[in-house]
Amino acid sequence: MPATLDRLRQEHRDIARLLDILDAELAEFDAAKAPDYEIMGAIADYFLGYPAACHHPKEDLVYRALVVRRPDCADTVGDIVAEHDRLGTMVKLFAQAVANVMRDAEVPRDAFDHVVRHFIEAQRRHIDLEEAGLFPLAAESLTEADWAEIDGQIADSEDPLFGAMPEERFAALRRDIEAWEESRFT
Repeated sequence: MPATLDRLRQEHRDIARLLDILDAELAEFDAAKAPDYEIMGAIADYFLGYPAACHHPKEDLVYRALVVRRPDCADTVGDIVAEHDRLGTMVKLFAQAVANVMRDAEVPRDAFDHVVRHFIEAQRRHIDLEEAGLFPLAAESLTEADWAEIDGQIADSEDPLFGAMPEERFAALRRDIEAWEESRFT
């Protein structure tokens, strides 16, 4: 398995951790309890940053290389680049909804629920599509030279939340994630 795919899969697992937390917070919201909007806001900030700026561009490189080797791949995985653009729009809507609630703007409950739920579901579908379609096709079809070219184009940037040294703005979120996961599994 190419190292690039291993890293992308790890990033998907990390993103899934955040989606699990959003699911739990949305369940609190749906039960008319107070979700942790600070965590939701930090998750929105993360999605506006790392996945959009680093994760998706890596996948775009893999997709573009795959289209050269397997022009039929779009039949299986669709247009990943266009999908990333759609997800970018959803991230902005999600972040805006959370920001509106945090600044006490009047946001209808059903509208907030819809935006957050739609964001979570779209992210999960997207990950599933890449894990079941894009990544296996890429592993099977791309050559070592293709992977070397992809790796040469990837900026080596540390994940600001899940990396070895989380950025200060995400340190509290990292602690919250770890505490949340520990409480969930103990």
